[in-house]
Amino acid sequence: MSFGWQSAFLLTGIPGFIWFAFWYVMYHAPQQHPRVTPQELSVICHDKETDQEQDSGHAVGWFSLFKHRATWSILVGKGMTDPIW
Repeated sequence: MSFGWQSAFLLTGIPGFIWFAFWYVMYHAPQQHPRVTPQELSVICHDKETDQEQDSGHAVGWFSLFKHRATWSILVGKGMTDPIW
C-alpha cells in the first residue's frame, strides 16, 4: 500500500473541514446563543466595555516592550527554537 505526498494534505485537511462544519453549525453569537443566561450575557458585555475603556488608543513604542520579562522570554525561546525549525 503506497500513498503519495498528497495524502498528507488530505489526512490533515479533512479533519479540519469536518471541525469547521461542526463549528459553523454550533457557533452562535453570545446574544443569540440559546444557553447563555442573561447574567452571563451581562458579564460578557461588561467585559467588552471594560476592554474598550482600557484601550487608550495611544501607540506603544517597540523599545518599551523590552522592559517586560515576557518579551525577553519570547525572544529567548524563539531564538533557541527557530534555528532548529
